[in-house]
Amino acid sequence: IELERDDEFFQILTAELQQGSVLQDMTRRRFEQDVSALEKRMTKVVSPGHAADMYTWRTIFSIYMDAQIFKGKVEHDRSIRSVEKSKAQMDWFLGQLEEKRLVSKFKKGVSRESFDQFIALNAELLTLKHYQLLNQTAVTKILKKHDKRSGLNASTSFPSFIKESKFFSSGLADILCASVLGELMKIIPQPDDYLCPVCMSVAWRPIRLVCGHVFCVRCLIKAQKKKMESCPLCRHPTAVKLASSLNLDIPMQNFLKLYFPKEIKQKKKENEREQAIEDVQAMTGRRYTEEELMRMHARSKHSCYIM
Repeated sequence: IELERDDEFFQILTAELQQGSVLQDMTRRRFEQDVSALEKRMTKVVSPGHAADMYTWRTIFSIYMDAQIFKGKVEHDRSIRSVEKSKAQMDWFLGQLEEKRLVSKFKKGVSRESFDQFIALNAELLTLKHYQLLNQTAVTKILKKHDKRSGLNASTSFPSFIKESKFFSSGLADILCASVLGELMKIIPQPDDYLCPVCMSVAWRPIRLVCGHVFCVRCLIKAQKKKMESCPLCRHPTAVKLASSLNLDIPMQNFLKLYFPKEIKQKKKENEREQAIEDVQAMTGRRYTEEELMRMHARSKHSCYIM
């Protein structure tokens, strides 16, 4: 293109970038609408009335979080992934699902449809990241060629322009990824968010202390028997001492019963086993070693017959 003025090149380039920004904003809005539509659909398929699919989805999202496809989620790594790294992590995620045959475990057709839509959203995020990278590379080459012909140094200021321009910002993919996690994760509660900080199991019969921290009733009783008075997390001086059945968090208990039936069942078995051991120790006056307790637990799995 023959240019009549030196600044005409930059005017054309700026106009093209502005058009790209408009297209990118349209893509962002459409993506957020798709996430909202998927959220409404999944709200039905992961409800407690569909326990089988609920647990399958929970496993899928747990693996998805571990994959850290678009951004690191651990303390020592919160960096935004490159396109290559995101693709590799996405492949790992899909490989894990295939290995565990999770998708085939869906009982409802709408769950499979929702899963396909979820994968499509992630593929769109990968495409967006790749699109940004290609545009960044293209503009860099254009500016270098312009510098070579004009004798200017426009390409040297391009890195700072990238940081200021939302068109090249990798934060957009990060925002959209946060939209996926924020909207979808909240409808599929994970057990890790409802663990008793002492036994690290789901806090069945949750007791909410005056300081706000929650413990399962079993661990609280143990703490009170040991004459513990303060909260083990925040050290509130009388939180444990003052706790009673009045501190039972009934809404949370009902929530746990709905969304974690398997974990609650396992927790009840563990509580019954511990109570039985304590009863035996109280009757015999003897303290058992960990090895003896394990043998007792193994024998308790077998039926006892009186001949």
